[in-house]
Amino acid sequence: MWVPYLDADADYERGAGEKSIYTIFSTTAPELTFTPLPFAHPIWVLYSSGTTGQPKAITHSHGGVLLEHLEYLQLHNDVKPGERFFWFTNTGWMM
Repeated sequence: MWVPYLDADADYERGAGEKSIYTIFSTTAPELTFTPLPFAHPIWVLYSSGTTGQPKAITHSHGGVLLEHLEYLQLHNDVKPGERFFWFTNTGWMM
């Protein structure tokens, strides 16, 4: 997926299978499939910027991320089944 971040009219030569955000949001979402994993299974590692001390690795778990998203999307943003939510950030910040 690509997002025309600074120029909405930007033309981008996409590789195989790449779609613009506009194409993705204008189509029907495919059915999701899931692979069961333990709650504490790591999903990704982030690295802090070191603004509050030495830079360090922070490991997030599948379960912790799932609970955070459930809280944020349902309680804070009131996202309902069937609605779409786009959470944008760039590589300079973690969300």
